[in-house]
Amino acid sequence: TDSIGCTATTQAIVTQPDAITSSVSNQTNVLCFGNSTGKAKLSVSGGTAPYTYSWTGPNSYTSSSENISGLRPGTYTIVVKDAKNCLSVPRDFDLANPTPFVFNETTVNTPCFESALGSITTNPQGGYGGPYLVNWFKKSGTQYVPTNDGILDGNDLILSKIGAGLYKIVVTDSKGITYSKEAIAITEPAQMN
Repeated sequence: TDSIGCTATTQAIVTQPDAITSSVSNQTNVLCFGNSTGKAKLSVSGGTAPYTYSWTGPNSYTSSSENISGLRPGTYTIVVKDAKNCLSVPRDFDLANPTPFVFNETTVNTPCFESALGSITTNPQGGYGGPYLVNWFKKSGTQYVPTNDGILDGNDLILSKIGAGLYKIVVTDSKGITYSKEAIAITEPAQMN
């Protein structure tokens, strides 16, 4: 209302952008125990582009990149700021760390010269867990080649009826990470005269 009693009405619409949201759209966990091979790819929506990024994580980790790599296991937090200085709600995500991998192998040497009575048993544990895929190799010259020697049990955890030599075991865990151990020796006694 003005000084002479006239009234006017006006209408204004105030708009605001959607809230800034962020999420890790693609994550790669650490491949092997103690490594720094994790990765995170960020997806951001809302707010007003362009965005700036503030990551924090284990061991005083910080980054201002949109996507991060070379990560250790642990919890990471991302806060996104848009062009109008609005901030996202902090988001946490965890990078898994596999447990240390162990082969737990035992050997039985062959009791007689040039006999095939030896065996190797493995009970793999760790990594990202089972089921495990097990492959056996025997040293031939300077290389290990897949072995046709011996008899495998149903889970390939026991290689039996093998002769003296050096063997290698390759185990793949449930996430496709491969572990190998070479120079597993099966011995035999000397030839009798």
